[in-house]
Amino acid sequence: MLKYSSIRLRRRQAGAEDFWLRVFDSATGEELQKVPLPVPAVATPMTYTLDGRQCIVVAAGGHGDGAVPLGDSLMAFAVD
Repeated sequence: MLKYSSIRLRRRQAGAEDFWLRVFDSATGEELQKVPLPVPAVATPMTYTLDGRQCIVVAAGGHGDGAVPLGDSLMAFAVD
């Protein structure tokens, strides 16, 4: 669970093989947290609100090019 009230999410640019989802303060740009992913994220994080709670989802999947492990994951987080 992520515990922030005003955040921005970032992953490295498309094609980058990075195993982290980063959480930033939306006002200052300060990195607040790095959340490990099982394989690099291949999609832009999505955010939505469900029952008044902010949720974040990102698809992470290895490409099979030999540089990163194979895998298909849909990572979901709740923000408090």
